[in-house]
Amino acid sequence: MVRSWVTSRAVVLVIAAVVLAACSGPNAGGNGDDGGVTPTPTSAPATATTASTEAATATTPTSAASGTATPGTATGGGEDYCADLSGGSTDADVRVPAGATCTLDNARVGPDVILARDATLHARGSSIGGNVLSEGAAAVNLLDGTTVGGNIHVERSGGVQVIDARVDGNIHLEHNTGMIVINNSVVDGSIEIEENTGGVEISGNTVGGKLECEENTPPPTGGGNTVNGEREGQCSGL
Repeated sequence: MVRSWVTSRAVVLVIAAVVLAACSGPNAGGNGDDGGVTPTPTSAPATATTASTEAATATTPTSAASGTATPGTATGGGEDYCADLSGGSTDADVRVPAGATCTLDNARVGPDVILARDATLHARGSSIGGNVLSEGAAAVNLLDGTTVGGNIHVERSGGVQVIDARVDGNIHLEHNTGMIVINNSVVDGSIEIEENTGGVEISGNTVGGKLECEENTPPPTGGGNTVNGEREGQCSGL
């Protein structure tokens, strides 16, 4: 009897120990169906945003407007090189370098405009205080109310135009190869046209001195000129 009771008691203790071990296992206290521990939720990392920046607009520097153009300074003291003089002025001589072009538009320059070989002068409505001088220039054009305070002397050059202009001195043109046109202008001095080969037209001018033309090929054409001096040579009928 005593041995049976001891055996039964031992069995009960073993069962109790197994139950206790099961209750105190690693999954004890779990809230989920699988008995696991519910993990602590973590918030998603914030996404960094980069603010866009506007590209800076490059500003092109501009010169302050002066209202009038000024000639560029050439080498040599007291002289200017006119690339494009519009509505401006200079009291210095204007020398146009070889192969360059000078445009005078309602400008005042002087005393002289001097053209180098193959240079070109375009003057409209401008005042030249002294002389226009060239040897070997490409072209000399004095137009639309341009006034010349001195003489025009052009030789061994290309074409010459003096149209609707005023010349206080003389016009002397010789050995030029381009067309020469002197029309509707007032020349206080004389006009002398000699040994030119590109053609000559002289019409509607008022000439204070003489009008003389010699050895031009072809002969000059034109007419309607008022000449206070003598008409000589090829221009006797003009």
